[in-house]
Amino acid sequence: MDLNYFGLLHVIKTFMPLLKEYSMPIQQGSRGKKPTQNSRFIAVTSTIAVMPSFPGLSGYAASKSAADTLMNCLRVEVKPFAIDVITVCPGITRTPFLSKGADQMRCAWESAPQHIKKDYGDVYATWLPSAVQFGIDWLAHDVGDTVECLVDASTGAWPKTRYFSGIDARILARPSVHVPDFVWDGGLSILNTILGQPPVQRARL
Repeated sequence: MDLNYFGLLHVIKTFMPLLKEYSMPIQQGSRGKKPTQNSRFIAVTSTIAVMPSFPGLSGYAASKSAADTLMNCLRVEVKPFAIDVITVCPGITRTPFLSKGADQMRCAWESAPQHIKKDYGDVYATWLPSAVQFGIDWLAHDVGDTVECLVDASTGAWPKTRYFSGIDARILARPSVHVPDFVWDGGLSILNTILGQPPVQRARL
């Protein structure tokens, strides 16, 4: 949250006054001020911000969802000042951060409370990082697609308000927004079964 949400919020509060001054329409500006092209504020969130949830990613997903909602509100709030707010939502992208995902899950398990370890069990804790790594290996794409989206958002004559980069984002994330929860949950359950998800350690009432 400190990085993905509050970091973005601090950047907005710091630079938005400058963007307003730069792109203020002539009828709202000072005498003699020439009209300029709309300023653009671009932020990178994640496709996970607009998709139904995945197990084990609640903290990350919540931070990205908060950032995405902030951008949605900001887009409407600063529109009268001729500022375009653009969100780029990459899918699973090959970066050094991505390579640490499975290891971070293992570290989280090691520091988890005893009742969590008792509920899920060591077998489940071993399976989840492996399943996540499988998804990374299967869906991860090169960063070039995201860079192209950022270039178009920065320099294009008619930029979109939202860009999805990566085939997983375009094929999976966009349609999933309109899928009922029971369809998504059922599909995810089937996928987890195929990947060998073990039962939890004990049933919960």
